[in-house]
Amino acid sequence: MCSDNRDHLYFPKGWAARYVDQNYLPRDPIIGRLQKDRNSFSWSESYKSCSEPDNVRVIGGEAADFGLVEGFVIPITTLDHRTAALSFGGARDDLSNSDRSALAFLANFAIGHWLHLRRPRSTRNRMLSPREFDCLLWAGEGKTDWEISVILGISRSTVTKHISSAREKLGAVNKTHAVAIAMRMKILGYSHRIDAELPHGPPV
Repeated sequence: MCSDNRDHLYFPKGWAARYVDQNYLPRDPIIGRLQKDRNSFSWSESYKSCSEPDNVRVIGGEAADFGLVEGFVIPITTLDHRTAALSFGGARDDLSNSDRSALAFLANFAIGHWLHLRRPRSTRNRMLSPREFDCLLWAGEGKTDWEISVILGISRSTVTKHISSAREKLGAVNKTHAVAIAMRMKILGYSHRIDAELPHGPPV
């Protein structure tokens, strides 16, 4: 995992020692891909896109000796532009697209929760305003900031401002984490989703 320009490595014991002793970090094709790609990717994709085949052969080959043959990387960018990532590896990667989507959501929550616990308690769990709630609700439905602005009849920059404010109040590190916290705290839930889907006519 990478966060705040620092790297936290959790590998099988023998491979961790080898990785550090040989200073593989700056040569690692996965780390190289992570610096340029903010979308989830597989280890094999990072190997194919690496411009240094020797690094793929050496690092990929030695990792395989420790049972790390294939894996999946989930980069996470926080609203304050920090980067973190979770990398899952093993003998094979047989995840479906739906599995990867679920894993990406859980990874956002896991890293977000870890960073959330490091925040001062005074910054957490303040009450959301109605507009912050609306924006977070539609974000939870998968809408982009632009789509939310059209639905609510406000500017995109205002949506971004409300979501950022909601994130600060909930102590979340990004939009996905804010939605996850709101769901866990039951600020958002199934009843709100139903309400969001119902047509709203003019008042009578």
